[in-house]
Amino acid sequence: HADFMNMGFVPPKTSEASERVLTKLASFAATVKIPELTIKFRNLNYMVRVESRPKARTVGGTFLSVFDACQPRPARPVTVLKDISGVIRPATITLLLGGPGSGKTSLLKALAGTLVVPSGAGHLSGSVTYNGAKGEALILPRVVGFIGSPGKH
Repeated sequence: HADFMNMGFVPPKTSEASERVLTKLASFAATVKIPELTIKFRNLNYMVRVESRPKARTVGGTFLSVFDACQPRPARPVTVLKDISGVIRPATITLLLGGPGSGKTSLLKALAGTLVVPSGAGHLSGSVTYNGAKGEALILPRVVGFIGSPGKH
């Protein structure tokens, strides 16, 4: 197993030096075995209960909403994911498209095992397997990960 940090990387000063660095990187990459992982998910459903607050549309409504914020509101169920099924295969690129609030991040977090379901206020159901094994049987951070994007695009 090669150690990239001990390869003697020095920023190249000439195209010949660049060629040597690229050759070293290529030989290192050839020694690294990338594990193949097939992720299958079936009938994923995610529901959360959210507090509903009307949006203030006028100056008077905005003023009154300050007092309204002190009043408890009944929570309403919101379905974030509904019967989502699919397969992500190794050595492929999978594109996930959807509008804002459509559940893209929730799906990816569910697949990575990092979705936080609010206690008593949410429910996640369905199955996800990694090369046929359930997530509980694996140390998920070793086989799958999720890196979110910043909130502002």
